Amino acid sequence: MTLGEGRALRPCPGTKRYICCGYQILHLGSGCPFDCTYCILQVYLSNPYLTVFTNAPEIIKQAQREITAQRNRFFRIGTGEFMDSLGLEPITELAPLLVETFSDLDNACLELKTKSVFIDHLLQLPHRKRTFLSWSLNSPEISESEEKGTPSLEERLQAAVRAAEAGYPLGFHFDPLIYYPGWQKGYQKTLVLLKDYLAGATVAWISLGALRFMPSLKAVARKRHPETRIFLGEFILGLDGKMRYLRPIRVEMYRRLYAELKEIFPETTIYLCMESELVWREALGMNPRQAGGLAQMLDNAARRVIYD
Repeated sequence: MTLGEGRALRPCPGTKRYICCGYQILHLGSGCPFDCTYCILQVYLSNPYLTVFTNAPEIIKQAQREITAQRNRFFRIGTGEFMDSLGLEPITELAPLLVETFSDLDNACLELKTKSVFIDHLLQLPHRKRTFLSWSLNSPEISESEEKGTPSLEERLQAAVRAAEAGYPLGFHFDPLIYYPGWQKGYQKTLVLLKDYLAGATVAWISLGALRFMPSLKAVARKRHPETRIFLGEFILGLDGKMRYLRPIRVEMYRRLYAELKEIFPETTIYLCMESELVWREALGMNPRQAGGLAQMLDNAARRVIYD
């Protein structure tokens, strides 16, 4: 890839029909070393190869220039839209450069979202709480059956403990939530582990998002993963062209997890990923648009953590 004259940062590809978190993507590569059955990259990417841009350091510098040129704006940036932010870290070793770059920026934060545990080389860096380390979580049953090649749930939480001890702010993402017989007990197991490991830690945000997928993913995923059963549920076509669980199912899952997560992390911002105002009201009893928008809510959450 050549850098060209384009911007290093691009907005999250959400849809106006659902409420988007409004973060900016720092695109440094594509593909993932893990093999989750539900991964949308199976249809988004045109080739199966893991790709890291050879001019990634230059892209990072350009992002730095964009951020410093707009000092009156706060940037919330992530690298995990087209890749696991840390999945290839033993090879690329890009994360230290990212952490050190963002530690010098006063109007931005970086979220590194991962299912990996490759963080030990980051623990001694002077991050100034500008980098947020976050983990994708699921129930133990789904982690074991649908997230092939990933560290176990407890290994991820143990990594999060090490990150918290090094002063990094944390984030967690229950996305996708999978509806299956016994899902209540399954996710309860994860919440118990989360409380045991990290109650009292600085957790800036937790997202909840039910399984959703382009219709073309079903055939691709079932061909690659014939044992999976997660696409056998009852789905409808959403306003964004993706298949979704029926609204009452989504609301039930969100409402239950939101209430229990708030008991563990009462100060943490918990939000829904790509849902409508109606679902927000039914599940969480609020409308983020009335609070200045979801993007503003998350910007404020980041600022509270950074400047506390």
